[in-house]
Amino acid sequence: MKQINWNTDIGFPRIWHTKADNMYNKSEDDIELDIYKYGGGRTVYDISHITTQPSVLKIAINKYGKEEISNELQQRHNIKQPFKSRLVPIIHYGNGWCVQPKCEIPNNTRDIARQLQEQFKHFDMKDKSEIYSKNVGLYNNTPVIFDYGGIGFDLS
Repeated sequence: MKQINWNTDIGFPRIWHTKADNMYNKSEDDIELDIYKYGGGRTVYDISHITTQPSVLKIAINKYGKEEISNELQQRHNIKQPFKSRLVPIIHYGNGWCVQPKCEIPNNTRDIARQLQEQFKHFDMKDKSEIYSKNVGLYNNTPVIFDYGGIGFDLS
């Protein structure tokens, strides 16, 4: 996992996520992406068409979103195996954004969420955090949590 600067290392100075965005002053280096998912703190874009593997880009849209990305980085870095393999890896990150592999979303996400909740039950989850079905899927055919920025694992 390497911290990179989106503007200089990746070369995309701006992202236009909908056709309704202000298209004035758009340069030839800009890229237009469609929203894949969104929440109260972050917008998630499918960037599979510009990466070598199916991937998503999470961008914070407010302070809460930045905190979620920071939490994901901290939790992914500090959690021990075998639990680390249940959190989707972070491929790249920067200030207020990260790139992760895109997960498969099967029909049985409630079962996956229950299974993961059971596996993580020995962690003291802060603030009565729960693993929700909308935040889980499969990565390499393994049940995983792909949105864990709002989950308060006590990693001490």
